[in-house]
Amino acid sequence: MESLHYLLPPKVKLRKEIPLEDFLCSDINGAVGALLKSKRVDFVLEGEGKCLLVEFKTNINFNNLSAAMTEMAVVKKFANARFANSTFTSSLHLFPYRANVKGLRELNICLGSPLDFIWVLCEGPQLKFDIQAIKEFRSQVDRCLV
Repeated sequence: MESLHYLLPPKVKLRKEIPLEDFLCSDINGAVGALLKSKRVDFVLEGEGKCLLVEFKTNINFNNLSAAMTEMAVVKKFANARFANSTFTSSLHLFPYRANVKGLRELNICLGSPLDFIWVLCEGPQLKFDIQAIKEFRSQVDRCLV
C-alpha cells in the first residue's frame, strides 16, 4: 500500500510495521505475552497526540476482518497508559468482491466494536475504486487525528 500517504491529511504522520507491544502494557507475560511480542501493526497514523492503528487487508471477508478485530481487541484490552485514551483502531480493505460488508460491520458492533473504523476502498465485484469511500476515509482520519 505504497500510495496510502497520498490519501492522508497533511499533518498526519504515517509509520509502517510497528511492533504491537509498543502500544500494550508491559505486564503481559507467559504465552500470551510471547505471542503479542511477535505481532506488528501494519500502519500507525499519528497526529496531535492521537494515533490510529490500521490493519491493512487486501480483501474484506470474514477471516480477514476477524483477524483485524482480534488484534485491535487486544489493543483495547491491554493498551498502556500512554495510548489508552488517545488511540483509535481500524481496518483498511481494498476489495470486497462479494462479501456481505454490512453484515461484517454489524458483527464488529455485536462484538463490542474492537474496530472503530472499517474502510473498504473499492467497489466489487468490478474492483474499481470507490471515490466516496476514499473521501470518507480521509475525512474520518482528519477528524480523529487533526
